[in-house]
Amino acid sequence: MRIPLLVTLMTAVSFNLYTHAADEEETNLVNDNAATETATAAANSQVDTKTPSIAEDTSPESQNPARLRVRPYPDAERHQSLIEYLQQHQRQQEVMTLVAGEASFYGLFLRERSGNPQGGILILHDLEQHGHWPTLVAPLREGLTEHGWTTLAIELPTAPGRTIPRRSEALTDQTDTVDSIANEPEIEGSDAENVDTNNSPENSTDSAVETDENSMVTTAQASPSNSLNAVEPDINSMVNTYDEAIQARIDAALSFLNSRGQLNLAIIAVGDSAIWAAKHIQSRQRDNDNARGIALLMINAREFPGSPLRLTQVLETLDVPILDLITGDSTQSDWQINDRKGAMKRKHLMGYQQIQQSSASIRDTSINRRIRGWLKSNAAGTELP
Repeated sequence: MRIPLLVTLMTAVSFNLYTHAADEEETNLVNDNAATETATAAANSQVDTKTPSIAEDTSPESQNPARLRVRPYPDAERHQSLIEYLQQHQRQQEVMTLVAGEASFYGLFLRERSGNPQGGILILHDLEQHGHWPTLVAPLREGLTEHGWTTLAIELPTAPGRTIPRRSEALTDQTDTVDSIANEPEIEGSDAENVDTNNSPENSTDSAVETDENSMVTTAQASPSNSLNAVEPDINSMVNTYDEAIQARIDAALSFLNSRGQLNLAIIAVGDSAIWAAKHIQSRQRDNDNARGIALLMINAREFPGSPLRLTQVLETLDVPILDLITGDSTQSDWQINDRKGAMKRKHLMGYQQIQQSSASIRDTSINRRIRGWLKSNAAGTELP
């Protein structure tokens, strides 16, 4: 009878152990479910708190930010690099600060070194160059001082037409419309059936279609002319502003030379700057009834596209010694060069002289010798009345 009692006790113990394990497993499952619900609630709260920031990021203003353009200033960097170069070589005393109106600019000034002064020379560099350009400009402003000439090379302002053009309002509106259409979500599936069919082209009346087409044609015809009319006055104002700025700088530079005792003057203009030097002498001749004591030397002169007057038209009005020097680096055609020479002959301007050295480059030292010889014969020591 003891054996059945032992079996009964073992069965009871096993049942108690199984019941305890089941209770423990159920407790763990409840705890896991509670932890999962807590994590889900926390995640939902985080999503709710981030919802305003997401709404701000998806706003139309953030999706269509203003189109900003980075505008480089290569001319300013070029001139600033020149000043730093002279400072590194202990030549900062050559840099003079001149003022024209409300703008200041630099001038590179060198006194004559021969002891036999001949006069002062103002050197105007070509576009996209600076006052110490290694080819022609720097050799002239340094070499002429050994032959009695005091030189001043000045910084010219940035020419118009090189800035990024401004888009017209019509073009901006059309671009924004295209962008909005491109960003419009596509309708797919069952949602396409719920679209209002009254807005479809098939249901529109013929008069509405004709009105839309007429308005589109009118807009298409009016937009180009309006945009051109809006841009053209800006271009003219830019050219006029540039003309005034460069004339003011030339006047300030010549006044600086006069203040240093240089009354006999000559202007050496390279490339596109020839027209502005000629216009300054023209205004000087008109205001003072004569332009004695000044000469003009042009090297590879070109017609500046932004000038309202052609170079030949201005040269025909001058009564001063003029040298029109053409080298192998000239970008003008033979027809343009000969046409300018013929126009001067028709006016019987005895002071005009054109010399072509097609085989010589502006890096050739013979060009400097030619310039020195012409200055000595036609501009040195001119006596003022």
